[in-house]
Amino acid sequence: MQTNKIKKAKLGLALGSGAARGWSLIGILKQLKLMGLKPDIIVGCSIGSLVGAAYCTDTLEELEAWVKTLDTWQVIKLLDWGMGQGGMVAGGKLFTQLETTLGSTQIEGCETEYAAVATELYTGREHVFSQGPILDAIRASCAIPGVLAPQFINNHWMIDGAVVNPVPVSVCRAMGATHVIAVDLNSGKPQPLTNPHDIIYTDESKHEKQDQPNRFQDLLGSSKNFIDNMIKKRSLSGPSAPGFMAVASGAIDIMQNRITRSRLAADPPDILIQPDVSQIGIMEFNRGEEAINIGIESVNKVSHLLDEYIGIFK
Repeated sequence: MQTNKIKKAKLGLALGSGAARGWSLIGILKQLKLMGLKPDIIVGCSIGSLVGAAYCTDTLEELEAWVKTLDTWQVIKLLDWGMGQGGMVAGGKLFTQLETTLGSTQIEGCETEYAAVATELYTGREHVFSQGPILDAIRASCAIPGVLAPQFINNHWMIDGAVVNPVPVSVCRAMGATHVIAVDLNSGKPQPLTNPHDIIYTDESKHEKQDQPNRFQDLLGSSKNFIDNMIKKRSLSGPSAPGFMAVASGAIDIMQNRITRSRLAADPPDILIQPDVSQIGIMEFNRGEEAINIGIESVNKVSHLLDEYIGIFK
């Protein structure tokens, strides 16, 4: 006698990449929880792997409290310069702080199924972490090319998962999700980048009064003494070249936007949340509270689409 097996509904969250814009994911997860929506599966890419891990280890409140304390100089203190290690930042201080916040949990020990997406540097393959130390998964997934040093894990040099799969809807489905809510942090039009050279050689008092949404990456780009000295030696005539961080962050912005569009078109989620965080520079980790509030607002905008899920995935 044959019996018809009904496939259990499983809700998956695909948390996309976006560096500092990813603090909005904290607000999104908080608001979904407030609505009564409990995911069965969370797959994160880059910053999405970090915030997703905090949710799955029940440390989201601790992460939020820490994020809200960050100002520009506190962020800079976390950056141990990694020149010669494959990235501008080595990441040791940052990951030590994350271990303090998240603990040393194994992925298998999470109550909610969790995975993180990274990219194998020399093969270009997507690498999905679904077991082992959760901090290793985050380290691999968050290694922004040129900015954060690549990580040698599982016999591979790993870099940011956004290189291959910025919003990992496909991984959610592969893990058994029947319904997928995806968060795209790169949907807005990229903001024009300010130029650190222009800031140095113009009236600083005027610039202090103006809103400069990407000032933090400008500061990073000119924070090392040798970079300052190189800039001062340049001729003041003609247009000045963009700084390292301006080039890196601008290129990453473009790359993530293009790849995200392509992947979402090929494998669309059931519901797409797109917080309006384009005005936050990808290195502006000091704007956490603002990003969190934007995340909450983005969920409210699609609440009418989420209503039917509430009874299913409580």
